Amino acid sequence: NDKRWGPLSGRLLHTSFGKGWLYYMMLQEVDGHDQAAIVRLKIDALTGIHRARVNPVDGQVYATGLNGWNGHGRKGLSQGHVHRFRYTGKPARLLVDTKVHPNGIELKFNFPLDTGTATDPARYQLKQWNYQWTAGYGSKQYAPTSGKVGQEDVVITRVKLNADKNSVFLEIPDIRPVNQVKMNLNLSAADGVGFQELVYLTINKVPKP
Repeated sequence: NDKRWGPLSGRLLHTSFGKGWLYYMMLQEVDGHDQAAIVRLKIDALTGIHRARVNPVDGQVYATGLNGWNGHGRKGLSQGHVHRFRYTGKPARLLVDTKVHPNGIELKFNFPLDTGTATDPARYQLKQWNYQWTAGYGSKQYAPTSGKVGQEDVVITRVKLNADKNSVFLEIPDIRPVNQVKMNLNLSAADGVGFQELVYLTINKVPKP
């Protein structure tokens, strides 16, 4: 919650030991069911990170980690480090909220979008899958419709841009609860600067109309 961490102050953070990545989360509660979307900050830590803490002296985030017992992690991770993740004070263009609705997904940004790219469904590549709960470690990915191994495409019928141009609604008529939705965004800001983002979303509950 420290304001010195800039535009992501107040966010729930998550670390990846396997990848050496730091994420921020966007939370939603639907009828008592919690769900969230997660976005990776574009920083590659030198090792697997965990046990992140906020230092009250400088308001920044520190994390420690190592590469032992990480056989399937990102290649090239070193044996151990302490990292400081700090806000540089520079402007940051961010996806700031993700919400599931009865007939689609709403995405909010902290900057205005270019109308042409924002309203083009092809600029949003969404895939979804489920996992199987077993006694084993991990799971293959299973297409929700067929139950077969693999992912399936999420069909977006229309994209609507709000009047302020900082929010879009992806119309998805057959949206459903799934373990994982992967969203690749390839957009442009109103000033023409490109914006690409990778988002992972879990849908535990779809709100009622």
